[in-house]
Amino acid sequence: MHDLLYGCLLLQLVFAKTKEDGMGKPLAPGEAYKNRPAGVKPLSLSLEVEAAALLSQLAPTRKSYGRLVSELLRQHATKHNDVRKMQEVLGESVG
Repeated sequence: MHDLLYGCLLLQLVFAKTKEDGMGKPLAPGEAYKNRPAGVKPLSLSLEVEAAALLSQLAPTRKSYGRLVSELLRQHATKHNDVRKMQEVLGESVG
């Protein structure tokens, strides 16, 4: 049952429902998904079992998974940029 629900969720991410015939249609480039805020892009990914367990613990609902992962990626990118800038400054002071 879980696999069936998961498959249905993936199909909903790929196709938007039309009211005329009830069939899914591919979205045009830049077209927003129904009931999805602008600037949000659905993404299917696979996680290791331990990572999935941590995600379930840290994000209480499936809707919050994306927000948590987005925030973690932003924080990681910020730290990475800070380290890179620090290395550039240290490289200039040594050279």
